[in-house]
Amino acid sequence: MPGNPTVDNLDPAVQNFSNIVSDAINTSTSTRISKTSHLHLPINIRELIKTKNGFHNLWNNTRYPLYKREVNALVRQIRIEINEHKNRTWKNLLSSLNVEDNSLYNLHKRITKKHTVIPPLHGPSGMAFSDFEKAEAFKDTHEVTFQENAEPYSDDKIEEVEILMNHYFEHFNTLTPPLTSPLEVRCIIKKLPNSKSPGPDQITNIALKYLPINAITHLTKTYNRCLINCHFPTQWKIANVVMLPKPNQDHKFSQNYKPISLLNTTAKTFERIILNRIKTHCKAIDCIPPEQCEFRKGHSTLQQLIRVTNIINEGFASKLYTVGVFLDVKRSFDKMWHDGLTK
Repeated sequence: MPGNPTVDNLDPAVQNFSNIVSDAINTSTSTRISKTSHLHLPINIRELIKTKNGFHNLWNNTRYPLYKREVNALVRQIRIEINEHKNRTWKNLLSSLNVEDNSLYNLHKRITKKHTVIPPLHGPSGMAFSDFEKAEAFKDTHEVTFQENAEPYSDDKIEEVEILMNHYFEHFNTLTPPLTSPLEVRCIIKKLPNSKSPGPDQITNIALKYLPINAITHLTKTYNRCLINCHFPTQWKIANVVMLPKPNQDHKFSQNYKPISLLNTTAKTFERIILNRIKTHCKAIDCIPPEQCEFRKGHSTLQQLIRVTNIINEGFASKLYTVGVFLDVKRSFDKMWHDGLTK
């Protein structure tokens, strides 16, 4: 990347960085096929198995009945020893579980997780059987799903918002947000969870954590040029989409699956950099109302429940009725009017 890159240089630079890291990962890693058993047996059981195999070989060579009885006795003893070893291992595992490090949750998830097979789908264009046909069915379904709501709506309101948005971008003039540093980038990467799946570039979070300081510095330079030019590279907008079945729904219909987007790890790091600056700006101008708990650090449903409880208690104390209105808008995020939300 040149010393003073323009917007046109950023997309090729991002692609080149991904290619270099991917090539390095493929060159420096290898797949090892383990030939050992998944069940790690203690030495005493392995010695019993070795003795049993010796008697079994003698039986095959001599057909002497005593050797056969020894083999059968050892088989029974080995079976008992293995069962006892499994029970001890299971008890030790249960006693080591802890809710603080998510080990209890991870074990429950691993035990109860079922392999999901997508059945033939009823899509907008008919039945879908092959993987390609199912992918097309999902594509057609979500192409319809992610459309803005149809009429009725106010044409005057839409025109008002469009004029406001056009005026804003035509007269867009703002200061460059604070630039990032290799220290901030490394701290963000360090906090990325290792278990998350990679995006289209197949660069995992673990791979990012092993990047040398020169690569971190180069990545920081790219992030800063993106901040200065208000540019989000095209490659970082591309995601692998995984369809997950919605619980308690008929999975023969393509609309009963929800999409999960897997983005590139470098893109998620840049998003975190932008988010940190948005949080700092919102805190400086105090633009988030205290009633909002979502998307705020240290806030959750608990604060909202406490707030509602206090309002109800105040109503009781004042001998007044407290009325609550709860709205559940169908596909509100899927059909969001983004210009209206921005306004």
